Amino acid sequence: MNKMMSSGVGRRFGNRNFEPNFEPVMATTTADAADYATFASLTALSLGTGLYLSLRRQARFLSKEEAFLGSRTLHAVPLALSMVASSVTAVGLVGFVAYYYVHGFHTLWVIAAFVPGSLVVTYLFLPVLYQLKVTSIFEYLRMRYGNSVGIVSSLTYFVLSQTIGAAGIFSAAAAISTVFEVSLPASSVIIGVAGTTYTALGGLRSVVWADSIQALIMAASPVLITTKIVYDSAHSPVPLRSLADVNATAYILRTDLDITTDETVWAASLAAFPFHLMRLGLDQMITQRFLAARSLRDARVVAFAGVGLLSFFYILHGLTALAMVYWFRDCDPVLSGSITRYDQIVPYYVKNSARAISGVRGLFLAGIASASIR
Repeated sequence: MNKMMSSGVGRRFGNRNFEPNFEPVMATTTADAADYATFASLTALSLGTGLYLSLRRQARFLSKEEAFLGSRTLHAVPLALSMVASSVTAVGLVGFVAYYYVHGFHTLWVIAAFVPGSLVVTYLFLPVLYQLKVTSIFEYLRMRYGNSVGIVSSLTYFVLSQTIGAAGIFSAAAAISTVFEVSLPASSVIIGVAGTTYTALGGLRSVVWADSIQALIMAASPVLITTKIVYDSAHSPVPLRSLADVNATAYILRTDLDITTDETVWAASLAAFPFHLMRLGLDQMITQRFLAARSLRDARVVAFAGVGLLSFFYILHGLTALAMVYWFRDCDPVLSGSITRYDQIVPYYVKNSARAISGVRGLFLAGIASASIR
């Protein structure tokens, strides 16, 4: 194995052993029937909910309020879950975990920016938008600044959201193709078509209820991975090396004013505040959930609950990355040649080390697919 000291992970975590003190067992890496069944049933549950509500509400589709805001009759809890499901994508579990693994956990300091950001949005932005009864942020921009601004902002958002959506779909398709060994292009097309179908047919109501189920499935995947690593490390015949020598300052507590890096406390909290203010208060996918609430009070509940749940997901992904660091600390799969890129590390672990529990790989992939279907 190549020397761990040559990687960012090795430098930050103080790896001194150039050879691994363990190697994951690689006996059976192909998915079994339980994995396929778990993946198919959970994915069908979330998609089926959206499609069912799409068909059930077809008769009311003449109403713009129903299509875009669910006639403002949706409850706060599913709206908050939908807000989180719309914000957390497969990039979070696959991409962010890999990023934390390589570069550190400073991105978690964005949670500090959520608190003032949510207060500004809830008490300054939200009352204005809700009381105007607009159906989108672009309608408000058109009312405030004219048609040209509304159209340009809508087109700009469309391009950006489609770009981010494509990245999320690719992350999910990469995970599915890695574990199930199916074509990457085919996986991408199926995920994209599935999400588009029930969204186009059922409007916001079907999206919100499907998102609620998907959010629960999405939370189960990182929890299961972390739990499995903790269990395996406790029962490993060869003890894993402790993280006691980790340089926590370098990995999550850098407070220097180095403007050339985003891996500092200040870059991830203070500098990220304007971005999260925009994300929470002006992003159409988020504001649409606020505006669909039954009342202004419910809209505020959606905002605060959604921010709390979003923070929970950030922490969950951070804990998953920390578990990955602990598991692969002396056996980095990129340096050993087992994988070619770090964004494959989560699917690689699930495929090779999480197979002992029947269906666990199917649950992981269902969570990944749920994070991309919207």
